[in-house]
Amino acid sequence: MEICILNENNPSLVTLINECFDVNISSIDIVNTKDKNVRFLCALMDNLVIGSIMITTIFDPVKNINIYHLDYISVLCEYRNKGIATCLLNYVDDLAKKENISCIELTSNNKRHDAIRLYFKQGYIVRDTNVFYKKVDRGL
Repeated sequence: MEICILNENNPSLVTLINECFDVNISSIDIVNTKDKNVRFLCALMDNLVIGSIMITTIFDPVKNINIYHLDYISVLCEYRNKGIATCLLNYVDDLAKKENISCIELTSNNKRHDAIRLYFKQGYIVRDTNVFYKKVDRGL
């Protein structure tokens, strides 16, 4: 298994995201993304993406710090409980140290018990906050 930042489009990343998050996307164009602060950290086995984390680097000008926000933390079902997510999160920690990141944040659904146990084991804590969401009606 190889852990790396994906530098080319890989259809198996789409498969992983669709399977783990019950969505139906047809592609993720990571090569031509407009936001260069977004990267996909992946666990690869024979060029198959078996695990992934989307890392977004955010600059907070008020606190004058850089933050990683993690999304779409996922591992293919048949590869779960083999330490892949732990390896990915450890890689994120190492990368954060190298890139002078002050903190790492993520959100998780309360129903994802295994994921929550993993986050606690990795040293994450629950912030005293609520996450609010509003969909924007663009009038199209």
